[in-house]
Amino acid sequence: MPQLKIAILMDPMEEVGIEGDTTFDMAMVAHERGHEIWVFQPMHLGLHHGEVMARARKIKKLQRVKGDHIIWAEEKLLNL
Repeated sequence: MPQLKIAILMDPMEEVGIEGDTTFDMAMVAHERGHEIWVFQPMHLGLHHGEVMARARKIKKLQRVKGDHIIWAEEKLLNL
């Protein structure tokens, strides 16, 4: 199966409850399957020249370890 690029609008990843947040669970499963996951917040979503854009951060590593569950790869402006 080809790798997907997935952008997720959610609360800050550093603040989620890793044991009960369904968005975290969805990101975790997608990451485990090798998909490229990008995360952004509502304040970083906008319209620019008719294009939906978001300032997002790419997940490098995601694990169910409290306090050490996320490592970011990069941040960039995505055309959604």
